[in-house]
Amino acid sequence: MRGWPMPSKSWNPRFVAYANSHGRDPEIQLVHDEKEWPGGSMCGFMLFISEKWETFSKLRPDLVPGTRGLDRRMTCYKVLPKEEG
Repeated sequence: MRGWPMPSKSWNPRFVAYANSHGRDPEIQLVHDEKEWPGGSMCGFMLFISEKWETFSKLRPDLVPGTRGLDRRMTCYKVLPKEEG
């Protein structure tokens, strides 16, 4: 259900690392995330990258411009099914 074509062999290396951290290939991870995050299929990836940047900026704040200790986390919400009843 993607709204854009994704090249089969040209993946963002950070997305590949995200998929690998979940034991999946990028194609499989994207399908998984489309089901897991129906309101925004890249939300899981954005949270993953945000967490990694936050960790890195604490280790090396001199290499992450503009952080100055700011909270770089993003907020994403899962769309939960409505309860029956």
